[in-house]
Amino acid sequence: MKILQCVTAIAGFVSLSSAVTIAPTFPLYAYGHNISGLPLFLSHDMAYVGHANLIPSSLNVSLTLSNDGMLLVSANTTKPDTTLTSFASLYIVTADDSFKAVGIITSNSSVPTGGVTGPFTFYGNTIIYTDSLTNILSSFWAIETNQSGVWSLVWNVNGSAHDNSTPIVLKTVAPINL
Repeated sequence: MKILQCVTAIAGFVSLSSAVTIAPTFPLYAYGHNISGLPLFLSHDMAYVGHANLIPSSLNVSLTLSNDGMLLVSANTTKPDTTLTSFASLYIVTADDSFKAVGIITSNSSVPTGGVTGPFTFYGNTIIYTDSLTNILSSFWAIETNQSGVWSLVWNVNGSAHDNSTPIVLKTVAPINL
């Protein structure tokens, strides 16, 4: 009898959990040469990695991977001077030879020419993009800014080196503080 109750309880849990889909939110951290787990943040609808407190009107964010592969952005702040509309999605520009900043679009804006909002997915704990030919790509790069500790996030289509830039990966894994 106890075995039957256990099987019934497990079956009930499985059916309940399959009926409810929860899309967890997560932060992203950049890893690359001299970049050891810097968090992703936004400023003026553009994406950066580094210390958000160094940039006025910056916004710490979390992301959610939607069922159709969009990276939906939500604010991690209650600061009164920063707002993010109810719909915001990360975009990359994938046009030929593009080396363009990663940004967000909202319900009041549109993707720039050559830009896409996905589909993104996970490869382990790393965010990747899948193009129309089903190639798996991770072409995120970071460019030094005028502010020490802050890097502009870009998508580098052909992977060619640029001054003051380095290839990075974006992961959901926070750095270990020793």
